[in-house]
Amino acid sequence: MEHGRSKGKESGEESRKIEVSGPRVPTLGPATVDRIPVTTMARTQQERGGHGGWFQLRQCASLGWASAPGSIDKERNAGEHSYGFKAYADPHIIEGRTLKQDDIPVPVLELIQEQGWSFFLQLQAPVYPELVHQFYSSMKYYPEDPSITAVVPSKSFKFNTQNLSEWFHLGRQGVSTCCKKGWITDSRDFNSDSFLRVLNNIVVDHVFEDPHYFLRRPNVQDLPANRFILLKILKENIIPVLNKDKQVGVYECTLLYCLLTHKKINLPSIILKHMYECFGRQNKPYGMLLTHIFAKREIFEVRPSRVRYLDAECLGYCGLVKIGEEYYMKKEFQNLDEATRAEYGPRRSLSSLPSTSRAPRAEAEENANTDVPVRAPRVKCSKSASLASSASLMHRHSHMASTSKNPFKKFKKFILKTVVAPMKKLQESLDDLSDRMKKMEDRENRQKQNEDRASRRRR
Repeated sequence: MEHGRSKGKESGEESRKIEVSGPRVPTLGPATVDRIPVTTMARTQQERGGHGGWFQLRQCASLGWASAPGSIDKERNAGEHSYGFKAYADPHIIEGRTLKQDDIPVPVLELIQEQGWSFFLQLQAPVYPELVHQFYSSMKYYPEDPSITAVVPSKSFKFNTQNLSEWFHLGRQGVSTCCKKGWITDSRDFNSDSFLRVLNNIVVDHVFEDPHYFLRRPNVQDLPANRFILLKILKENIIPVLNKDKQVGVYECTLLYCLLTHKKINLPSIILKHMYECFGRQNKPYGMLLTHIFAKREIFEVRPSRVRYLDAECLGYCGLVKIGEEYYMKKEFQNLDEATRAEYGPRRSLSSLPSTSRAPRAEAEENANTDVPVRAPRVKCSKSASLASSASLMHRHSHMASTSKNPFKKFKKFILKTVVAPMKKLQESLDDLSDRMKKMEDRENRQKQNEDRASRRRR
């Protein structure tokens, strides 16, 4: 892939086009703008730091050629209709994550490189949910080729396993056929018992005492750390799914087995089949990958965007603990010595907040040489001082929560929006209803009193 910059003499601005093909991993840097056939082109400018910058939508036709953004703007001003699509996060679009190799253990990287997935797992691109939904609603799968055709937007295009192999440097050798019960494997070599023995760390020649012993798929939390990371990669990028089952899925079991036993996987064929399987499902996979496929078919140009990494932070949210260059699952971490667990274990969220009261001098001197923060005892103070200290504490806590990544912030917003707000509305409606009933009772009492007075006067 050739990269370069060309400065416009009239405008003095650099025109950029992002290429996503070639031997290098697309990092969305500047490149030269080629002559492209254009009938419409729209730009959607988004704030930096948001999800996805902006892109140019283009529909190819034989009406004219545009060699610079200036001519495009003239065509737009001439009255041509423009289309704009925003890049944002959709809960039903599985975007995928960019693998950050510096945070991945070496044994895992070796298994990935053996399959030839390094380039594929480092793709970066914004995700356009409207285009993704259009793709899946119009796609047609042809198993003979195999290939997929779709219309996005108002432009028909096609791609097959050979295209995916050339664009993303993926091999087309290895297992890809579906066997009974959904296992992705060659029917001739299929043996679920050997698969499950490898995944459960059971020797192949081991004989169980109980003849009716039934091997099961391993639990996700029982996997070693490296296998858990492999599973995370599979569920994010290879066969993206959003399930949170306790057991490893059938597809994931097969791919894990192939990775661990160094068997080749035909990833282009699996990608097409998984797209076809998700045709009628609510969750649509391969968000970033589809952006690159659209760019290959000249639907629009890929632009810089926010990158969702599969890195140490992501694995930390999944419950893994990193010590040096190694990761530990929760059960593995509990088996370490007490000193290591105390040093690398999770901290309380408010332990880093400074105390609002001062500890006695003797206790402060006693704890001066210790690294573990000691909470100071309560000191009686006036009501105004207490309010001031609590206000300062809340200010510091809110400032820290706004400046740092708080994992409970989204959950708090969700609870406030879905539980607290409806309860407040319900309480308000109940209060209004009680007020109305009280007014009606008062009105009836007044009417009754008036009637009694009138009857007395008549007597």
